[in-house]
Amino acid sequence: MPTPSRHRAALLLAAAALTLGACSSPGPAAPEERFTLSGGDTTVDVVTSAAGAVLADGQGRVLYARVPAGDCTGDCLAQWPAYVADGVPHPADPALNPLRTDVLGTTPTAGGGKVVTYAGHLLHRFAGDAAPGAVTGQGVEAFGGTWMPLNPDGDPVPAAAVR
Repeated sequence: MPTPSRHRAALLLAAAALTLGACSSPGPAAPEERFTLSGGDTTVDVVTSAAGAVLADGQGRVLYARVPAGDCTGDCLAQWPAYVADGVPHPADPALNPLRTDVLGTTPTAGGGKVVTYAGHLLHRFAGDAAPGAVTGQGVEAFGGTWMPLNPDGDPVPAAAVR
């Protein structure tokens, strides 16, 4: 017959095994990561668009910020994927690029990733932009704010600026 201390030790061992198993299971990705698109080497560039000179990723896809700023999760991330850092964000060509590297950075997500920021704005792409340089997301009011591309100074470009 097992003694009470052996029984207690067996229960503690079983509980520890269950706890470790639960912690190590991969489970579903956090919402912040499920709908994000990686930035490759996390290049930030400036492209000429119908809205003028605006920030873009390394493939020329325009980057947007929501004004006012706020959380973007679930359906929001499906339409506005966060520009997730894969390394340190940097200008495509520092000699020719008017980006201000002093305001280019990242902020951590709840899922452990890093979203690229510029002048304090979280950067997102718009799923509806079909081609590099497209600004079809400019002025869209959704998910608690208005989505606008940023100019090289870090200012949102309102929809009235589209030429």
